Amino acid sequence: YQQEHGDCLVPQNYGKNYTLGQWVHTQRKQFKLSQAGKENNINQTQIDKLNQLGFAWNAVESLSNKQWDKQYGELVKYQQEHGDCLVPQNYGKNYTLGQWVHTQRKQFKLSQEGKETSI
Repeated sequence: YQQEHGDCLVPQNYGKNYTLGQWVHTQRKQFKLSQAGKENNINQTQIDKLNQLGFAWNAVESLSNKQWDKQYGELVKYQQEHGDCLVPQNYGKNYTLGQWVHTQRKQFKLSQEGKETSI
């Protein structure tokens, strides 16, 4: 999976290999239990092996970071093409980029106001 996709973010219900998706889900669950000091079925050797692969223990956070990095890369391309980062919110060539930039600006403004943000 990692060689094909470049990450270890195997979906729980991975269509090509359902068993792998379930196994990955179980590893994350067992790791979470171990971190909480609760009874679990994962040992440090197994954790170390998965870490060596770049295993994502928190899939939601890792996926969010991957998506952020992808949009950032799109913004870099936009800046190279247009000379600025003034992406319109409803940018026709890449609507998702326009929405992402809008969200980043909104979150930054909230942080400047001392409010809770997702950035």
